[in-house]
Formats: sequence, structure tokens, C-alpha cells
Amino acid sequence: MPIAPDVNDPEYWHQRAKEARILAEQMGDETAKQTMLRIADDYDKLAARAAARLWGWAVGPPSTCGANLSGSDFTERHQAALHSTLDHAGVRY
Repeated sequence: MPIAPDVNDPEYWHQRAKEARILAEQMGDETAKQTMLRIADDYDKLAARAAARLWGWAVGPPSTCGANLSGSDFTERHQAALHSTLDHAGVRY
């Protein structure tokens, strides 16, 4: 039986996004390529939502996640990684 992925792990979704972009580069059909790039962007959004869940933030609609990083107990490294993930996915915080 295959091992189920940890859908709450942002890295899982980032890896899917990377794979989708690699596939898009190989596509000759422009419509298919753009579709695959949108899928990659959606995977990045799923990564942002997984990161929000990981840190216990309420997760609402994708564009209004409502994450608040100010005053948190996160290390600077964690903050930078989360900012990068959320920014790349277009999530406002």
C-alpha cells in the first residue's frame, strides 16, 4: 500500500509546484502549458495554506488567509520562510 502524503506539509505542495513547472516547460501546446502553470500556482497556494495550518493560523478563503506574523514567537528564519511562501502564493497577511 502506498504511503499517503502529508498534505499539511508545505514542502509537499512546493515539490508538486516544481514538478508542474517542469512539465509545463516541456509542453508544446501553449494552452496546456498555461494550464499547467496555473496548476503550479495553485500548488503554491496550497503550500501557503498548509503553512498557515502548521502554525495554527485560521485559514479562510485563499486570498484572505488573515495570517498575522507580527508579535509572533517564530524565529527570524521561520518568519522569512513563511513570508516567502505566503508572498509567492499571493496570500495577504
